[in-house]
Amino acid sequence: MTERRKRFSLILKDGTAVENLESLRENFDLEKIRQYFESGELLEWLKSWRYSDLIPKIETLVEFDPRLNRKLCNIFGVNYKKHAPIEEIEIRKEKLAMLREITTEQNILSRIDQVAFNTREVHDLLEDGLKEIFLFEGEYNFACGIFDEINVHYYGIGKVSIKIETNLKIDFSERGIEFENITVDGKFFPDMRQTRLVQKQLVQKLLTCLNHKLSFKKAKHAYDRKNYIQAFALFMQAAELGNADAMFFLALCYENGNGTKTNLEKAVEWYKKSAELGNAKSMNNLGLCYQEGKGVNQAHLQAVIYFQKASELGNAYAMNNLGIAYRDGLGINPDMKKAFEWFKKSAELGNANAMNN
Repeated sequence: MTERRKRFSLILKDGTAVENLESLRENFDLEKIRQYFESGELLEWLKSWRYSDLIPKIETLVEFDPRLNRKLCNIFGVNYKKHAPIEEIEIRKEKLAMLREITTEQNILSRIDQVAFNTREVHDLLEDGLKEIFLFEGEYNFACGIFDEINVHYYGIGKVSIKIETNLKIDFSERGIEFENITVDGKFFPDMRQTRLVQKQLVQKLLTCLNHKLSFKKAKHAYDRKNYIQAFALFMQAAELGNADAMFFLALCYENGNGTKTNLEKAVEWYKKSAELGNAKSMNNLGLCYQEGKGVNQAHLQAVIYFQKASELGNAYAMNNLGIAYRDGLGINPDMKKAFEWFKKSAELGNANAMNN
């Protein structure tokens, strides 16, 4: 028969006796826990209460480990920052201050505990099982054994160089080891974050563009079948995604009361948004709104400006309207020669009204 250990309590904060993990975490006292570890009582307590999953973790610890406090907190699942001794907190603050002198990136500053300032700290972070390690600027000497840890990503902060103390050739890709912004034995590994960001933005742009087109295609199909209520909802969806053609048709729905109540102010609003994105049809219709005072105060000069912009983009209707403005002196001095020129350009694009004019 195995000898049954006599169970006992650990005395922690304010003399509280703890007999289980839940109570230990609730009354966690790092200083006392460390004392119990060094005396061997912590291990005996775990054995007496049969916490078999924690026993081997404690057995691997050594007193002179500079990260002993952190490891004790990790083993018992408590927040190290909350219980760390003052001197360790001060060291962490100093490291953070040094880091801020090189970078302002919050993504890095918030992960100060993943930053190594020397080779020993790299070993410590690897021992903690971290797979993403930041190296503070300086020179690092890596023995071959450090690369026994696979799938680790090293990122340099500032100017970082690594010298590998071995003549053996190491296949980093085979081990899943990556370097960024670091010089390794004279070879520089660039920072790939910007490249990845551009690639991500490009993919997002392509997906957004595809969504624009699909949404607009569905809306236009419903509009052509005179299913205006569905078309209006779909145009709104596509317009909010930034599709200029959808904005034009949405404005048209507001102007003509298709699928929604007539709202000339809303029509002008969406024509403007579409025109700002370079939609010539919206520019032309916006010109008509200013010419006729629909949804805006009548302004013939503003109408001419929009007709001109749309005409320069090849819109035949705008060319005809610009011809009328020159012919009738609407917002511009009458000029029959220019009127004829714009009517002719519009007619050549197949506009019957321009042919008639």
